[in-house]
Amino acid sequence: MELDPAFGTNIHLPPEEAAGYLKKSQLATKPEEERLFLHLDHFLSDFFETSPSDAISLLLTLLFQFADSKLHEHMSRTIITFIQRKIKEKKIIPANIEVFQPEYNLWRFIERTQLKRYIETFQVQIDQDDLLDFASEMWVKNRLDDSVQTAAEFGLSAALNDNFDVIKTLISKTRFDLIERFVKNDLDLVHQALRLIPVTEFKVGAKLIFQHRLNSLDYPEIHKRATEASIRYSIDFDKICIYQLIEITYKNPEAISLITEHLAKQNPKKKMWAVKIASFLYRKFEYIKIDKGLERKLQKTPQRDCKGLPVVFAPLDPSVELFLDIPRERVIFVDRVEQLNDIKWYGDYAGLDSEWKSNILRFDDNKPAILQIALDDVIYIFDLFELNSVPEFNELLERLFQSDIIKLGVSFDGDSNNMKRHYPQLLSFSKDMKNYIDICKAYGKIFKKSPGGLAGACELLLGKPLSKFEQMSNWENRPLRESQVHYAALDAYIQIVLWKKMQTETSTPLSSFLNNKKKIYKGDPSCEYCSSKLHPTTSCPYGNRCKICFHHGHNPNNCPN
Repeated sequence: MELDPAFGTNIHLPPEEAAGYLKKSQLATKPEEERLFLHLDHFLSDFFETSPSDAISLLLTLLFQFADSKLHEHMSRTIITFIQRKIKEKKIIPANIEVFQPEYNLWRFIERTQLKRYIETFQVQIDQDDLLDFASEMWVKNRLDDSVQTAAEFGLSAALNDNFDVIKTLISKTRFDLIERFVKNDLDLVHQALRLIPVTEFKVGAKLIFQHRLNSLDYPEIHKRATEASIRYSIDFDKICIYQLIEITYKNPEAISLITEHLAKQNPKKKMWAVKIASFLYRKFEYIKIDKGLERKLQKTPQRDCKGLPVVFAPLDPSVELFLDIPRERVIFVDRVEQLNDIKWYGDYAGLDSEWKSNILRFDDNKPAILQIALDDVIYIFDLFELNSVPEFNELLERLFQSDIIKLGVSFDGDSNNMKRHYPQLLSFSKDMKNYIDICKAYGKIFKKSPGGLAGACELLLGKPLSKFEQMSNWENRPLRESQVHYAALDAYIQIVLWKKMQTETSTPLSSFLNNKKKIYKGDPSCEYCSSKLHPTTSCPYGNRCKICFHHGHNPNNCPN
């Protein structure tokens, strides 16, 4: 990259001396940002007092010295932030700064990921043709990342693709990471990329389909490959038992067929249980379509008697896992408008949670099915499918969310975002919640480490783990199984128990926990078998879980459930 010959003619310090001038400030290494700001303040304070335009010119010229350095992005981000601070501090109007004018071409020194921020922050006017010429120049010089970043940021991807057949070139170079960036927000380019991406790279195509909310069935080969991969992962690796997988997918003929086929392919000498379950599924669901050879194999294989998922109001293993200590009749399922009139919010605390059917398949995007709200002596489970469009329900939630009652949750902002996306009519989720405390962040603030999640916090504070078995279940069941009701109720209620316990462990004022966004990531490792925080995997007293029923203590071939 070459400097514009006209640049710097009015700067007190010539641009070519910029690097030497600031060498003393140790900018050749990557210091902490605040320390770097102190250096810049020290060396440039006089410039900003007498000639802010000169000071800004000097800083931007400095970026030229880092154009081919690994520090370019860091320096661009840091210097832009520093200039922002100074403009605000000195009340400088960007339009009055000469070097921000288009003829200086200083934007060419800015690292590509920071360019849009630079233009918007300092109100720099750049012609679209100049930006396209720059992106084209970078492409010709084989600086693909810079070219793609510039084109994508400024809506020039289609024009650049017309000039250079960018998508085909990126595919030939296996730069699928750049394709995702290049086609962003341009559906025509997304469709073009999906038609050109080879089937062997179905994961790339699946990601594009999911990100842009497209119908995966329009790309049948990608859909099939991605669905097969999801099923294989769920059976072979994921922490979900076969019973749950069947419950979640039984209404999907394609998924059940793929599950049956994958189980049927297992070696009978090692996984006879899998082949027997495949035989059971083949006989139970008439719509299953699998390979003819596997059909003959299953016709000769005795089927396994499948007892299904638990139906009692209890955790999976009541002897070692937390049990809800509120009577069953105080857990109320709400699915009718007339029930809403009887609900009153009271007490000091409310535990919040929501559940949705597990997104097992690659293109699943299941809506939240229930919302749980626990008070001290009653727990409500709201049916979102029935109530999401009821104004009285939204008003009821609004009264709670904006009340003085302390709301307790674990990453409930994620639940809220999910609600806003699927149920935009529930406006109560669009407002900032008043008096919200995140249980895991509160734990981190008190004990200076992460509990790893709600189950970890329960084990560390209450001595027993919280069963997470039903988390991966079909929350669209109506009615819910009793074990699902127990899980849903306990997940919300236990947060009140945990918060009361934590209050006995700290003198930190309540106000410092409210709407705290700071997260502590470091924590003790979890046991790979039972997720316990109290012992390592090597000394787990339970051992691995059964893939059929998820209980400890036996392998699938000997599963009694």
